[in-house]
Amino acid sequence: MTVFWNNAVMGGWLKKPTSAAIAAWDSQVLAINKVQRLPERVETNFYRMHKGRPCFPPELAFPNKTGELAHSEFNG
Repeated sequence: MTVFWNNAVMGGWLKKPTSAAIAAWDSQVLAINKVQRLPERVETNFYRMHKGRPCFPPELAFPNKTGELAHSEFNG
């Protein structure tokens, strides 16, 4: 996950992520239990569902509170 963190979240090698930041990222990934891909395949959403509803625990959030984060781009 460190490579993803470096390229997508940090925008390149600005600085090496701390072990706490890597642990927070890993916790977010482990919490995902629903993946939704739109029919046109233009967007993918990752959710943590609890009792049938999206749940976004604040302890899993990144401190910058960005609304959306582009995690990858595919051309082809």
